[in-house]
Amino acid sequence: MLYLLQVFINYIIGKFKSNAVIPAIFGVGILAYYAGTMQTDFSFDTLAYQNYYNQVNNYFNIGLNSRFEFGFKYLNLLGGIFGLDYQSFRIISFLIFFLIFLLAVQRLSTNISKFVATYSIIPFFSDVTQVRNFFMMTLVLLAYSMLNKKDTLHYVSSVLLILMGASIHSTGYLFLIGLVLFKLDIHQLKKVLLLAIPIEVVFLVVLKIINPTFLIKAVEIVMSKSGRDTVDTVAISSGINFLQFVQYLVLVLLMIWVIYLKSGVSSFLQSKKSLLVLFIVELLTFPLIIFSVGSFSRLVRAGFVTLLIFNASKKESKINNDYSNKIQIDQILFIGVYILGMFTFDGGIIGGSQFAQYIPYILHFKGQ
Repeated sequence: MLYLLQVFINYIIGKFKSNAVIPAIFGVGILAYYAGTMQTDFSFDTLAYQNYYNQVNNYFNIGLNSRFEFGFKYLNLLGGIFGLDYQSFRIISFLIFFLIFLLAVQRLSTNISKFVATYSIIPFFSDVTQVRNFFMMTLVLLAYSMLNKKDTLHYVSSVLLILMGASIHSTGYLFLIGLVLFKLDIHQLKKVLLLAIPIEVVFLVVLKIINPTFLIKAVEIVMSKSGRDTVDTVAISSGINFLQFVQYLVLVLLMIWVIYLKSGVSSFLQSKKSLLVLFIVELLTFPLIIFSVGSFSRLVRAGFVTLLIFNASKKESKINNDYSNKIQIDQILFIGVYILGMFTFDGGIIGGSQFAQYIPYILHFKGQ
């Protein structure tokens, strides 16, 4: 089984070598294959994307369908220009974006084999179906990987990449907040991280008081900037049940704790400043989940991916003893977060959720 093989190879190699590019490329190549060959009969999202691709390219009319953002529409049109059927377009698109994804992770001084192994188990399965979100987050991650370079060219490139991501999925506009936060120094960012919990509480109270129609109107304005004419008002205001909220709240609090422990040494964190900023943005947008777990849990999952990158960071050559003592604690917490994530995101990949039931079809254990 290629999927399990690449997870095993990358996990083992990641234990001994932090710069193993070939196994990581092999890993994301396998992931791109499974994502690209997702069977439409077993995933509503995949069928919707296939119908959209065929509709746009059959009429070849840019103004025909505004169901999705204009960046995603042009990407689909590009596939049609090259004469690709949907499955070929999907496989090639995923392969390109997974390679960009890997490049972004590698630029953040990451043990990429270790990251690919851990990413493959949880977030990957959500990204298979939430295609636009994955493409957007890939470009955002690449943008943030450039922010550590303190020059105008890299800054402008970062802004353009974030806007490109937002043109594929409108949630990307939220990550422009990071451009402001990046002006803070490391110590100020660590204070923001410490203040995250009371800030979250305030946001949750405010959002609970706000009429949902206010959010719907705000989302409609943002999406209109991305070329979408219609908004699924039910999807963005469907709410969250108490058990789900508790699961996500505990998950977020544990993620904050792990990141805080890993930020114990400034020399280590300095090279991770853009990653810390990214995590804080994802953290501050968490309260939106109170409106809709289906629409906004993706922001928590993005924070989880950022945590995976932090966890796979290459060890700095100079780490003081105090931080060394914290490593075991944060690793124990990380394992707890990882297991909780397996039961939380999209209903959990372990259990009887509808999401868990179609994973065998993603991996071709079932179906054709």
